[in-house]
Amino acid sequence: MDRDLVVRPATLEDARLLFDWRNDPVTRAMSRDTAEIAWESHVAWLDRALRRRDLRIHIVEQEGEPVATIRFDYGEEVEFSWNVAPARRGTGLAAKVAALMLEMEPAMVGYIRPENVAAKRICARAGMARIASGEFEKWAAPGTKGAA
Repeated sequence: MDRDLVVRPATLEDARLLFDWRNDPVTRAMSRDTAEIAWESHVAWLDRALRRRDLRIHIVEQEGEPVATIRFDYGEEVEFSWNVAPARRGTGLAAKVAALMLEMEPAMVGYIRPENVAAKRICARAGMARIASGEFEKWAAPGTKGAA
């Protein structure tokens, strides 16, 4: 694990941060659901999400400052997603976050928009493989069933 990054579980106190990052235009454009989220809906969702056993949301901090989120949805597969703070994009942080995710869940998949070249590049450099195409490309970690 990158020693300058600390991962902690998200809490309801992170609601504003997660809300702002999720509603960032670039984040929305690359998400499955591109709609802007209302504050009340977000807080209600986060409150429910933090109590679920099949979902984990983490905050990544660097020098005590939140810089990214990692999310794992546990179903038939472990699905990952991440979001780097808008102010920290383009700094190489996403590659470190991808490495953290692989340490946390070595068998996982993610769904990436074909136009999200940066995310696909990060996944490929982390050793993940594209295993399906479509509206969203399916990417799998090396330890995942079906990964090359």
